[in-house]
Amino acid sequence: MAIAEEEKVTLEKDAAEAIVHVSLGDMRKAITALQVAASLDPHITRALIYETTATAPPEELHAFLLSCKRDGFHPARRRLQELLDIYGLAGTDFVNQLHRAMYDAEFLEEKHKLSLTEMLAEVDFRLVEGGGEALQLDAMCSSICRNLAD
Repeated sequence: MAIAEEEKVTLEKDAAEAIVHVSLGDMRKAITALQVAASLDPHITRALIYETTATAPPEELHAFLLSCKRDGFHPARRRLQELLDIYGLAGTDFVNQLHRAMYDAEFLEEKHKLSLTEMLAEVDFRLVEGGGEALQLDAMCSSICRNLAD
């Protein structure tokens, strides 16, 4: 907050919390997130922080998981593509953000979190090794849908 005041920008409280979330405790990342957002608008909102840091908000990731659980593959796949487009995410970024958000998803049972963690690690490895992003993300979505089906 002190940096925002010094820079003469308005930082909403939930935007400050978003900066903490996206920076993962790294002060340099936090300052960069603030600077990038401030370069676009002196009134910094939570939405602006997530948009400018290529980070999907946790509730959007939870909604994707719920879509996999409740709606099935095709609606979940559409939601996944929307998230990638809206937040400008690469496949590996999405996988890592989903992994992080999964642990706060109270609607997931422990056994689901365990199996999804293993699957996400495999998808991340295949993406890093050069596997086709579209196919790997479709396979991930399919696997999540299968794991979470009631």
